[in-house]
Amino acid sequence: MTGSDAAPQIDTSRPHPARVYDWWLGGKDNYPVDEELARKILAADGTAVRGARANRRFMHRAVRAAAEDLANTPAICRRSYVNGTVVAAFEEGVLERFSRMLKSCRSPSRRAQVLARVMARAAA
Repeated sequence: MTGSDAAPQIDTSRPHPARVYDWWLGGKDNYPVDEELARKILAADGTAVRGARANRRFMHRAVRAAAEDLANTPAICRRSYVNGTVVAAFEEGVLERFSRMLKSCRSPSRRAQVLARVMARAAA
């Protein structure tokens, strides 16, 4: 891949709050640098994991309540939940670069090719 076709990169040399949070919740979308900071925070504040889990439970209750208010199903709301990795990518500007890259592709088939390359690279 060259130029604007290059897959956006996430900076894994510095910890990111969303990935630290992911580590506290037992997720897999974090890196050693995130785990290191998560452990340091946990050493200073032993309630960090308990707080993250309580926040997750609250988020689930809030989504369920919103689904009921909107006459929507919780399954639809679950599908709309944004993963911490996506939030981290957004905050680091990766999604904006990816969006520009896709918009620069004139044909749907070219967009599909670029998307397939990015997804394959992300899965590697």
